[in-house]
Amino acid sequence: MDMMTAFGGLLIVIIVFCVLLCGLVALVVLLRTLGGQSRGRGTAAEETRLIQELHQGMEKLEKRIESLETLIIEQEADHKESKS
Repeated sequence: MDMMTAFGGLLIVIIVFCVLLCGLVALVVLLRTLGGQSRGRGTAAEETRLIQELHQGMEKLEKRIESLETLIIEQEADHKESKS
């Protein structure tokens, strides 16, 4: 398998993973919001904490993806140099 194809496949997997994760986060927030409405006001502090945790998790995921992208770009550059 060509290196470029492998990296393209990895990039597609990362993108799909991110989309699924964002969808899951949105679903959790939606369910929490709807659940909070059905049982009354709920605790705003708990909801705020949950949203902050989700935001922190998304920031960590973004940093990991950026690191993976950097590694892929560096490996592609090394692969191109070795062919030359």
